[in-house]
Amino acid sequence: MSDDWKKSEATFEDDLHAIGDELLDQRSELFYPRSDFFDTRLHLNAHGRELRTDKLIEALREKLKLN
Repeated sequence: MSDDWKKSEATFEDDLHAIGDELLDQRSELFYPRSDFFDTRLHLNAHGRELRTDKLIEALREKLKLN
């Protein structure tokens, strides 16, 4: 597998920082097993959505220092 997505993510993050914004989490944290998806490549099933929501909440808590 190519690492081009890592370069793209770094460029995207640099662009966000340039406008005063930041990423909440890294794309590598969002790789879920096939069992967490429906029959499509991009739609999480209920279990996958629960995992993603928990990760998003944790990222927001970390950024807001609410732990």
